[in-house]
Amino acid sequence: RADKKFKYEKNVSYWYRYSVDVSTNLGNVSSSLSLPDFLGNESTLRLDADLVVRFNSPCEGSLKFENASLSHDPRKYNPEFPDRAGAEFKVNLERFPLRFAFDDGRIEELCPDKRDPVWALNLKRGVLSILQNTMHRFDVDYRANELDVNGICETSYRFHEVRQTSLIVKKTKNLSDCLHGAKHFSVIRSNFYNSPRSGGRGSRHPLLESRSDCELTIDHNVYEKIVCNEFHLLVPLSTGNTGARTESTIKLQLIKESRNDYSYSDEYEQSDDYAASQEEDEQGEGKNEKDKHGRGSNRTKRTNLLYDYSKTPKTVHGELRSARDLLKTMCRLGTNVDELQQRFSETFTAFIQSARLLDYSSLSQLFVRAHGICKTGKKHIIDALPFIGSNAALNVMKDLIIKRYVDHATIDKWVIAFALVPRPNQDTIRALSPLLDFHHHIPDTQFILSYSTTIYGFCSTNDVDCTNIEEVTRFLSYLEQKIEKGCAPRTHSLSTVKETLEVLKAVGNMGLETKRLPKLLKECIDDVGGFLPMEIRVASIDAHRRMPSCEKTRDLYFLNYYRNYSLDTELRIASYLQVMRCPDYNVVKTIKHTLKSEEINQVGTFVWSHLTNVYNSASPTRVEIQSLLTDRDLDDKFNKDRRKFSRNYDGSFFSEEYNFGANYQGNLIFSPKSYIPRTATFNLTFDLLGESVNVFELTARLEGFEYYAEKFFGPDGPYSNEKVSGFFKYLFRNFRAAPEEKEDYWKRVKSLPNIIDNEFIEPRISFSYKLYLHEDSFNGGLVFGEFGDFELGLFSFRRNENKACSERTKLIDWN
Repeated sequence: RADKKFKYEKNVSYWYRYSVDVSTNLGNVSSSLSLPDFLGNESTLRLDADLVVRFNSPCEGSLKFENASLSHDPRKYNPEFPDRAGAEFKVNLERFPLRFAFDDGRIEELCPDKRDPVWALNLKRGVLSILQNTMHRFDVDYRANELDVNGICETSYRFHEVRQTSLIVKKTKNLSDCLHGAKHFSVIRSNFYNSPRSGGRGSRHPLLESRSDCELTIDHNVYEKIVCNEFHLLVPLSTGNTGARTESTIKLQLIKESRNDYSYSDEYEQSDDYAASQEEDEQGEGKNEKDKHGRGSNRTKRTNLLYDYSKTPKTVHGELRSARDLLKTMCRLGTNVDELQQRFSETFTAFIQSARLLDYSSLSQLFVRAHGICKTGKKHIIDALPFIGSNAALNVMKDLIIKRYVDHATIDKWVIAFALVPRPNQDTIRALSPLLDFHHHIPDTQFILSYSTTIYGFCSTNDVDCTNIEEVTRFLSYLEQKIEKGCAPRTHSLSTVKETLEVLKAVGNMGLETKRLPKLLKECIDDVGGFLPMEIRVASIDAHRRMPSCEKTRDLYFLNYYRNYSLDTELRIASYLQVMRCPDYNVVKTIKHTLKSEEINQVGTFVWSHLTNVYNSASPTRVEIQSLLTDRDLDDKFNKDRRKFSRNYDGSFFSEEYNFGANYQGNLIFSPKSYIPRTATFNLTFDLLGESVNVFELTARLEGFEYYAEKFFGPDGPYSNEKVSGFFKYLFRNFRAAPEEKEDYWKRVKSLPNIIDNEFIEPRISFSYKLYLHEDSFNGGLVFGEFGDFELGLFSFRRNENKACSERTKLIDWN
C-alpha cells in the first residue's frame, strides 16, 4: 500500500537494544529505578537483550531475542558466567524466533513454535504489544480498543510533536479497565459486569490502579525509540506516595540495520536442529515423540497477543530440594503437638507453593521416596495433592486412583478437587481422561460432574473449538450414549434414573453440544412413551443452560413449551427459565402477552413473581433485561397466596459507590398433583469490584410425601393444628405447676402406624448443589443435607437399608 505508515524494508534486520527495569516496593517511591542503593523493602529485576526484527514480506515479520540476561543487580552480573537459572533463561528465550502477522502496525496473529515455553512466548508477546500501533496516520490522534498482552484495552494515541526528522506519539492505556486481563489465581470463577455508575467505563479492578504510558519515536517510518512506563498501585495499602506498588520502565532503542544472509527459514532450521538434540530430555513422557521428525509448519501453532496463563510444566531449579526439605520439616513437626499447632499449617502451605513448580517426574519421584524420609511422608503428600492444582499433581492423583493406592474417602475429596483446578488447560483434560474408563470402579464419586466442570473451565477461557479435541469428543460421545439409554421408551431402574440425571447435569456443566445432542435432549423432554420421571424431563431442559444455541432452541421449542397450556406445570416453568437466559424484546413481549391470558395459576404466579423481582432487582447483572420491562406490564392478577402457588423469591442490594452488592434467589415450585412443594432452589451471588461470583446453588426435589404429611399433620396426626396449640398451652401452664409423673412419649410414637412397611409409592428426595454455578454433586433417594464451615454431610436412608456416609472438604490456600 502506498499510504501505509510503516515502511520496514524487506530482508533487512532491525537490531534494537531492549531493557526492562522492574521495581516492587512497599515504602516510599524511589526517584529512579536505576538508583544503586535501593531501599531495603524494594525488590528489583533487570532484563537486557538484543532484539532482531525482520520482515520477509510487508505482512509477515519475525522477532528473535539475542544476548539476553536477567539479574537483580546489573553491576554484579557477569554475562560470560551466568548462574544455572540465568543460563537456562537465556537458552530458552533465544531458542526460537516468533513469526507474526503485521498489518501496517496491527499484530493480530502469532505463529510460535509449539515447543516454545509459555513464559518465553509471553515475553515476546510483551515486546510485540509495545511495537503494535493501530493508528491510521501518525499525525492524527486515534482512540480504539486494542488487543495486546494486557487484554482488550481502550488505547489512546496522541500526536505530540516533531523533533527534527522524527515524529513523537504518546500512547496511553488504563490497564485496570482491560477485558480478559489479569485475573486472580483461585478456584473461584466469576463473570464480568458493568457497574451502573460507571456506564461500562469504570475500573474493573478498583483495588488495583494500573496505567501504561509510552512515548513512540518514529523516524523515516520506522521505530527509532520506544519508552514505556507501567505503574501498578494496590490502592487499599497505599497513601500518597507510599504503599504497595510495582513500576516498570521499558526501553527499545534502534542500534543498527543490517543487510546480510540472515533468513527466517535458516534460523528456524537451526533452532529445530538444536531442539532435536534436546528433545529427549524435555519430552520424557514421549507424548510429542512424533514432533522429532517434523519441520516447518508442523512445529507451529496459531495464537494471538493475549497473555497465556498456562503453567510451565518444567521444574524450576532447586524446587525439588526445597519441597523435600519442607516435607522433612512437616515430618518433624508431626511428632511435636505444640509445634504442630503453631507451624505445621504454615509449612504445609509453603510445601504446596513449592510443589506447584514440580513437573510430573519430580513430583512422582518425591512421592516414591517420601516413605524413606519419614513414615508419614506419603500421607502429607496425599493430603497436599488436591491443593497443588498443577497438571503434575493431577497425573499423580490419577495414577494413585487407578492403582487403588488410596481409599474411597480420599478419592471423593480428590474428585471434588478436580472441579476446582484454577485455569485448566488441554493437558489437564488429557490427564483426567483415563479416569473416564475407570470411574465405574468408583461409582459414588460422580467423576463425570467434576470432569465436565474442568472441560468448561478450559473451553470458556480459551479460543478453541473444544469439540475437535479428542478427549472432549470421547466424553461427549459417552454422554450421548448414556442419554440415549436413559431416555429410551421403557421402564428404568432407580440406578439408571440417577445415572441419567448425573449425565444431564454434566451436559449442563460443560456447555458444549454436538449435532446429535440437542435432538437427544428433546427426546428426553418430550417423553413420547411416557416412561420417564418428571425429574429427568426437567433436568433435560436445564442441561441447555450453557449451550451456545440458546436463541435457536428458544425459538424452536422452549418458547412453545412455555405457551403450551397442556404441558405439565414443571415443564412450562423450566422452559420459561431457559427462555429467560437469552431474552430479547420480542421474547419478553411474547411472555407478557402469554401472562395476560394465562390459564394455569401455578405458572402465572411464578412468571409474574419472577418478572416482578427482575424489574425491582438492584443487581447490575439485571440492567439489560430491566430495560425491556415496565411496571405497567406487571399487575397483581397473579399475586396469590405464597403457601399454595409457585413463586420466585429475590432479595438484592448494590452499592454503586463501592461497587459491591449481593443477591439471593429462590424458586418454590408446586405441582397440581400435590399440595407439597415439588422443587425448592436457593441461589447466592456476590457482585464485587466488577466480578459476579455465584457462590452456591442448592436444589431439593420431593415426591411421594403426601401420606407422611397427612399422618403427621392431618386432623388425627400427632402434630395437627389443635394438638400443637394445645401442647403449647399445656407447656406454659406447667411452668408454674408441680412436677407430675412423666408421660411415656415413646409409647405414643410406637403406637403410630408403621407407614414404612405399608404399601404406597416410595417417597423420594433428590438433592444437588452447585459451587460457582457448576453442578458438583447429585444424590438420589431419601437424603438430608447439613452444611457447616466448608463441611458437607450427606446421609442416605432407604427402605430396608440404613447407610450413612459423610464427606468433608476444606478449601485453603486461595492464591
